[in-house]
Amino acid sequence: MNKKEISEIKKQFTPENCSITRICGCYVDGEKNKKTELKEAFLSLSEEEMFKYFDIFRKSLSGTIGKNLMNMEFPLEQESEGGTQHFLMKLRESKLTDDALVESFYDKIIENYDYPENYYIILIHGVYDIDGVSLSMPVIVGADGIESDIPINLSGEEALKLKESADSLKKIMETIEL
Repeated sequence: MNKKEISEIKKQFTPENCSITRICGCYVDGEKNKKTELKEAFLSLSEEEMFKYFDIFRKSLSGTIGKNLMNMEFPLEQESEGGTQHFLMKLRESKLTDDALVESFYDKIIENYDYPENYYIILIHGVYDIDGVSLSMPVIVGADGIESDIPINLSGEEALKLKESADSLKKIMETIEL
């Protein structure tokens, strides 16, 4: 990710632009014991809690890549079944609703993160939404209507280009009298 991509993500951490659908968290003590967990629809949180999390999310993306932000690259073997990237993709595709996957993620962090004090693991799931522009997304339609969506996985660069395209469409629509 670059600064521009990080900036675009940070813009989503406001009530007006929020695209977060679900939040999961796990509080871990200094002895690596899970003390409490959170699994909720993000918009069901109180306004005070939402603002607290927005602040945490913005702060977690403050800094520079290579210093306090890491750009993770995965070797090709990590993309195969059982690899780290494969696991993370399954977690994302579950929209954080698969409790076993979420628990497994917590366990992996706890097992590999050496920190002698208490800490909080936070996972969020969000969707891209561009206000004022209608884009078609693939869905599965059954007898009772839409049964599920087919998520399109965008990289940070692709999401940025999609937003730039939507902004261009907005400018064009402003000049057309309908």
